[in-house]
Amino acid sequence: RATLPSGRTVLLVDTVGFISELPDIFDTCFLSTLEEVQDADIILHVRDITNPSHEYQKQTVTNVLAKLDSKQKLTTRVLEVWNKIDALDEGARTEMATTAAANDRQTNNSNNNNVNTAMISA
Repeated sequence: RATLPSGRTVLLVDTVGFISELPDIFDTCFLSTLEEVQDADIILHVRDITNPSHEYQKQTVTNVLAKLDSKQKLTTRVLEVWNKIDALDEGARTEMATTAAANDRQTNNSNNNNVNTAMISA
């Protein structure tokens, strides 16, 4: 728990990454560690955009959220944070910025999925 300067209390949960292709025997145990996510007002999905598998990792997270999301509310509260954008060359940064803008336009015109994107250097 943390208190914001406004005095509002927030709960911060770090999943320390998701495990892909988890055997079914561990699936329920792993999902139970993420139960707090179901009550989240917003989910920050921080992605290492320099990782060659970043799209696969995104899909893994999306699949896990879908398993947790019986009321289909979680996917409407996701903000993707693309980390390490500064590590990409100029052309790749421009391409990612174009992709982010297109994704944001698409989700703002749709009621199905409200994912917006922030790009950071860290």
